[in-house]
Amino acid sequence: MPHANIAQAIENCDNNKLNNDQVTGLLKILPEKEDLKAIKGYDGDKTMLAEAEKFYVTLMGVPEYALRLDCMKFSNEFKPISEELGSRIRECLEAGTAILESTEVQELLHLLLVVGNFINTGGYAGNAAGFKLSLLSKIHEIKSNKPRMTMMHVLAESIEKNKTSTTTFL
Repeated sequence: MPHANIAQAIENCDNNKLNNDQVTGLLKILPEKEDLKAIKGYDGDKTMLAEAEKFYVTLMGVPEYALRLDCMKFSNEFKPISEELGSRIRECLEAGTAILESTEVQELLHLLLVVGNFINTGGYAGNAAGFKLSLLSKIHEIKSNKPRMTMMHVLAESIEKNKTSTTTFL
């Protein structure tokens, strides 16, 4: 592609003429300040310059060319990233909705509350109306009065004994 066409595509931020790989490549070869000073200070015949310097001369005619290239790169990369994030957010919302609407999860949480209240009967936490969700990651650590038994074992036995619909959930 001729230098003038590249410069025009950059000036117009035309992602149809320059794809993301080309924009990335151009960002990697942008001239340094010293190079620009040297080219600006050159008074000789511009046709005698090497191809890279000729390209730099053309590029210097584009206002804020580096910023435009950065914007083109962002524009090229934004849509796929936002679509991926959008699908992940939808999946999280669907999972949250499924958990909130699940009667099995509600039964399991209720049973956990009942067992916790039973264990704490007579204490300050014995008649709790609820519990923090952070407790769920710790139920395997809460010890029972039976050796090598935890609250998770007690819950599993209770669910198994009562044959609630929560059995299929576990």
